[in-house]
Amino acid sequence: MTELLYYHDSYAIHFQARVVERLSHNGHMGLVLDQTYFYPTSGGQRHDVGLINDVPVQDVYARDRDGAVVHLLTSRLQADRVQGTVDWPTRFDHMQQHSGQHILSQAFVQAAGAATVGFHMSAESSTLDLDVEQLSAKKISEAERLSNEIVWENRPVTVRMVEAVEAERLPLRKVPEAKDGMLRLVAIDSFDLSACGGTHVARTGEVGLIKVVKTEHVGGKCRIEFLCGQRALTDYDRKNKVLERLSGEMTTGYWELEKSIVKLRSELKSTRRALKQKTSQLHIVEAENLIGASTHLGEVLLIRRAFKERDPQDLRALVGLLTKRANTIVLIGLSGEKAQLIFARSDNMEVPMNAVLQEVLPMLGDASGGGSAKFAQGGGQKVGEQQIHEVLHAAEQIVRSMLTG
Repeated sequence: MTELLYYHDSYAIHFQARVVERLSHNGHMGLVLDQTYFYPTSGGQRHDVGLINDVPVQDVYARDRDGAVVHLLTSRLQADRVQGTVDWPTRFDHMQQHSGQHILSQAFVQAAGAATVGFHMSAESSTLDLDVEQLSAKKISEAERLSNEIVWENRPVTVRMVEAVEAERLPLRKVPEAKDGMLRLVAIDSFDLSACGGTHVARTGEVGLIKVVKTEHVGGKCRIEFLCGQRALTDYDRKNKVLERLSGEMTTGYWELEKSIVKLRSELKSTRRALKQKTSQLHIVEAENLIGASTHLGEVLLIRRAFKERDPQDLRALVGLLTKRANTIVLIGLSGEKAQLIFARSDNMEVPMNAVLQEVLPMLGDASGGGSAKFAQGGGQKVGEQQIHEVLHAAEQIVRSMLTG
C-alpha cells in the first residue's frame, strides 16, 4: 500500500517517491508510488492536482483491491524516482471546504438535532445531506451562525490515530468501519470529533467563512449547499456585482430592489393584460377585413393571405378566431428567415388540412411539418415573399379540387 503522507501533514506539498507500479487507465498512464501527498477522491472530498516530474496529475484514486493510490498523468513518464508537487491553492480550498463541513455538520446536530448522512464536494460548491426531510429557515440560520462563531474563535484542529475499540468509547458523530483496526480522528477543540481521512486546516480561523447558499429536498433528506473560505468570498463578490448593476438599472439602493422588482412585475402584468385585450380587438378587426376580402366557393369561405415579419403565435391566434366561423378554410403563409405555413378549417368541414400541407411542403425545399385534419402547420427555412404566394396558390388549387371532387 502507498504511505499516505497527507495523513500526518496537510500543509506539505513537495515530496520525493519511488515508482512501484505503472498501469494504464482509460488511455492514461497511472503511477503507484511508495508514498504520496496527493489526496485521492474519497469520503466526499475531491482529489488533489499538481505535478509529478513536471507532468500534470489529472486524477488520483485509491484502488479498491489493495488501497494503493493511483496517480493518472496527462502524458507518459519513465523515471523510477520522482518529485511530486501538490497544487497548493486547490489543496487549501479542499481543506477549507472539508473542515467547514465538519463544523457545519456538528452545528446542525446542536442547532437542529440533524445528523449528516452524506457529503459531496464539487469544483464549485459542497453539499451535505441531513437525516431530516426539512428544516426551518430559523434552524438553518442558527446552524450557520454557530458554525461561523467556531470559525471566528480560531479553535485548533488536531489529528490522531486510534484503535477502533478506543474509538467506540469516544463521542464521535459516527463510527465508520476501521481499516487495519485503526481510525484517523479529526478533532475541533471542544466542539466536534469525527473519523475522517481527508485534509484539514490546523485552526478553524483558516476556514474564513461558512455560508449556506441553497437547500433542497432529495430522497427524503434535506440537502444543504454551502461555501467556505475563498469560494464564499468569490460568491459574495459575484452577487454584489449583480446587485450593483441591478441597483444602477433601477436607480435605487440594493435594499430597495425587492420592492422595486415586485412593483415592476405588477406593472408588467397589467401591461400584458391590457396588450392582450388590445390584440384581441385588433384580431377581430383584422378577421373581419380578411373575411370581407376573401373568396366564396359556394357556401365555403376560402381565406388566403401571405404575411411577412409577423409573430407566428399571433398568426395562430388570428387563424383560431377565423375558424370559429362555420364553412371557413384558412391558408396562411409567413415569409422570412423561418417561413411558416398555417392551414386550418372550421369544425363542420371535412377537408384534411394536414394532407394539403404535405402536398405543398416540398415547394419550400427542406421543410417539415404536420398536424391534424383540422389544423396543420410547417416550414422552418428562409423563404421569400413570392415563393410563399406560389405555395399558397398551389394549396388553394388543391382545396378547390377537394371541394369540387
